[in-house]
Amino acid sequence: MPVLDLISAGLILFSPLLPTEPVRIAGTYLIVKGLFFVLTSKDIASALDFLIGIYAIIIVFFHFYNIFISLIAVIFLFQKSAFAIAAS
Repeated sequence: MPVLDLISAGLILFSPLLPTEPVRIAGTYLIVKGLFFVLTSKDIASALDFLIGIYAIIIVFFHFYNIFISLIAVIFLFQKSAFAIAAS
């Protein structure tokens, strides 16, 4: 899952340059993963995954891209992935 989070981070960061379908898939992945782990473990990091997924869907459907929000999302996903990869 950390690798998919890194891919999602890259897709969010470069979403203005990419087709909408990969960004939509990444957003859906983050929403599903976030909801699953929020319901099972009540983890704040999973809630943030869910919110970042919602942001990715907003990018796709409403063409709202904010570099500041995107950088925060990418930094969070990168940090979370780096810790998960280092722990394994």
